[in-house]
Amino acid sequence: MMIKKTKIFPFLAMTILVGACNVNLGATPPTNPVPINSPSGSAESPVAETESSPATPSPDLPAPFAPIVIGASGDPQSAILLGGTENGVWMDAAAAAARLSGGEVYNLYSPAGLAGTAVGTAPIQDMPCGQYILQWDPPLSAASLIGLGGGWDALPRSPEDPPISDFRIYTDAASGFMASMDFPVPDPLRLTRLVLADLDGDGPMEALISASRFSEDTLHDAAAGDFSMVLLFREAAAETTLIIGNFFPKAKSLAFPKAYSILSMLDLNGDGWMEVIVDVSRWEGGGTLVFAYNGVTADLVLDSMCSL
Repeated sequence: MMIKKTKIFPFLAMTILVGACNVNLGATPPTNPVPINSPSGSAESPVAETESSPATPSPDLPAPFAPIVIGASGDPQSAILLGGTENGVWMDAAAAAARLSGGEVYNLYSPAGLAGTAVGTAPIQDMPCGQYILQWDPPLSAASLIGLGGGWDALPRSPEDPPISDFRIYTDAASGFMASMDFPVPDPLRLTRLVLADLDGDGPMEALISASRFSEDTLHDAAAGDFSMVLLFREAAAETTLIIGNFFPKAKSLAFPKAYSILSMLDLNGDGWMEVIVDVSRWEGGGTLVFAYNGVTADLVLDSMCSL
């Protein structure tokens, strides 16, 4: 029998499936538009022309509507429609696809900033994943570029990579979080990525931390102590919040765990607050998740996953 229990930590509601020994945190993405909750590595070089400021959306694209796409891994000609926003409302990929007829101009962003523009075709739903795929013109050489149909600056504040001498602060924050949920902390705990970003524009930087440990590279089975997580740490308040993660206190065959990593931080809805974009890998699948930070928690607003 699978027993569902709920533990509450500061700024965190976590559901643990004891029978499966798999903690998978994060809200279910909306299937219909939902209100926005917030109040208002290295870069790769694409083929597209570099610009100094975001391009204005094409005339046939309604100004309040902004589609959001991401370059398809391994295919420079294709992009995946994540969804969009319109007048302060997030919409899923299906709703956004219905608004696109092809010829729309997208501003392209790498983790370092604006990386040119591209024109997209009308999206077509693929099978068996059900994702909406469109084609780039021109094709791009950089993977995982984010394309935004809105004309605002999606990177109003530049993320920073902290010096390695500061890593101890963030490793301790991650270790403390794992200990608080009675999960064994690896020794040593190795972070997979660490980025500082002022997500809300109030001055102090938030720290985004990702860490994973899996005993096998295929992400097929899980050993005791395997985990993957993305955390948000506010040093001034000494607060650590889980954005997304899965944890395996016990070994489990055919677990098909998910590996989470920080992809980018961008203002995808034009409110001045930057969303956290997370890359997901799993057995024969993967995808992209978008979380909107509201000053306390980060809520899942867009979800594009494919599992074969």
